[in-house]
Amino acid sequence: MKIDSLVPLLALAALGWALTACAAEPAGERAAAVSAASQAAQSPDAAAARTEPAVAMPPTAAEIPAGFSSYASESIGGNRQCVVGAATDEDGMNPRPVVYLAETSGRPVWVRSLDLPADMHQSRATHCVGEGGALYVLLQSDTQAQQSLSQTVLHALKLDARSGATLAQAPLSVPGASGAVSAWVGEDPAGFAWRDAGLTVSGQYALGEGRDRPQPFRLRVNGDLQP
Repeated sequence: MKIDSLVPLLALAALGWALTACAAEPAGERAAAVSAASQAAQSPDAAAARTEPAVAMPPTAAEIPAGFSSYASESIGGNRQCVVGAATDEDGMNPRPVVYLAETSGRPVWVRSLDLPADMHQSRATHCVGEGGALYVLLQSDTQAQQSLSQTVLHALKLDARSGATLAQAPLSVPGASGAVSAWVGEDPAGFAWRDAGLTVSGQYALGEGRDRPQPFRLRVNGDLQP
């Protein structure tokens, strides 16, 4: 056979081989992709990813607010303590009452920033006592920022020791006093204590501008903060 007659046959053969290769290549890529996916799905890591349950994130830790200053810390048993105080703004002004329950290590279990009592300009939580699953907290609040023009007013709160939720609250009025009365309780824990199935509050009070002539007072309320 002459070489000239073989040229057309060789050209046709080359063309057919090229078309076959082009058609086969995508199928080969798809097969490779399917094979790789099958191997990945059968790998131990993939099985772990399918069967391992999601890990629950721990709850956000209670945070003590910025500007907080502690006024008192009292043990309530169970390796826990009640801490009371106030948090100020960025300028160190306008204190707001704060109470939190802490472990003996100091780590807070819960933290509560308490509302200001009605008509009060600023306030601080100064005393705390635990009794019967509750925390009793004393607030000493001021009607104005300038002390010479302000009255100091006392309030008591009853909180759930487990959660810090408010169970009861009440103003504490000085027995027999009326008018523009300012009352306050000193740092001694005995001024806000649980005695004989009730809460005893003792401190000093003054009428009008007579802070330089204070008089002692003493009052009692029951577990629901009623006289």
